[in-house]
Amino acid sequence: MRRARGDGMRRRRRSRVAAAGLLGLAAIACAAVSGGPGIDVGDVTYTEDLQPIFLDKCGACHAGRGDGDTHFAVAYADMLRDSRRCPGQLEYQCALTLVEQGLMPRDAGCTGAVGVDETISACLGRGARDLLLIWVNEGAPE
Repeated sequence: MRRARGDGMRRRRRSRVAAAGLLGLAAIACAAVSGGPGIDVGDVTYTEDLQPIFLDKCGACHAGRGDGDTHFAVAYADMLRDSRRCPGQLEYQCALTLVEQGLMPRDAGCTGAVGVDETISACLGRGARDLLLIWVNEGAPE
């Protein structure tokens, strides 16, 4: 039985569409790993990027005037201490863990779900969480 002339063309076109789809998914995955559009992974630092977020979202308890046991919003060195709240982690790692679990900022109504937390002004939105994740993965550069 002979195939119609157009069958091969349709099969090649479907293969190209599938390949383009896979390339698109790969590009999205690379953007997520690299920090996404506009975020240079190697450029995320405590001083320039995270400290303003920490002061805004965590400063009530962690800037020396609250009941947080560390002052990481104003003291980079506190981020490098062993965490008492998250055994086996340093403070900067614990900060990410607690944000992802919806436990911090405390009493803010955060859930840990990015889409939900973005709608709550006291919680870290997607951009702030992305920066925190990149910073933690890069070893928390000052």
